[in-house]
Amino acid sequence: MEQELDDSDIARLKDLLIRSEHAESSARKALCIKIGIEPNSLSFLTQSADDVFALLLISYLHDIDNKPALCRICKELEVVFKGGKYFNDLSKIKSKLNCEQSEGGFFVAGNVIFQHSKSDSNSAYKFEPEPPSHLPYLANRSDQ
Repeated sequence: MEQELDDSDIARLKDLLIRSEHAESSARKALCIKIGIEPNSLSFLTQSADDVFALLLISYLHDIDNKPALCRICKELEVVFKGGKYFNDLSKIKSKLNCEQSEGGFFVAGNVIFQHSKSDSNSAYKFEPEPPSHLPYLANRSDQ
């Protein structure tokens, strides 16, 4: 069941982001790219301390209701805290954001797009072939 993050959840997520070292100035750009945010669109990317950056990023994503990006942050943090003492706090936040339902993925192989949605846990990747290319026919050089 999806719930709204409260101030303590935002503070906790900020704390976890700082502890993970993803809020350090050398890691910020990569984090933004991983969560699907254009780094140069954030005025606070380079001109703030780690704790200020973490708070501004989490607050910004929460204010614009970008739950997929918040879930991607949780996924990045999960790698750092899996099995540790902060993992339960992170799991509670992920549950409030309903991250498990919003995850899924796709990959491309040749001209076929494979998609997977975690909401359909009994299925494997489904494929959707791309329409044929409308490139002009190019004669084989050996035919000439």
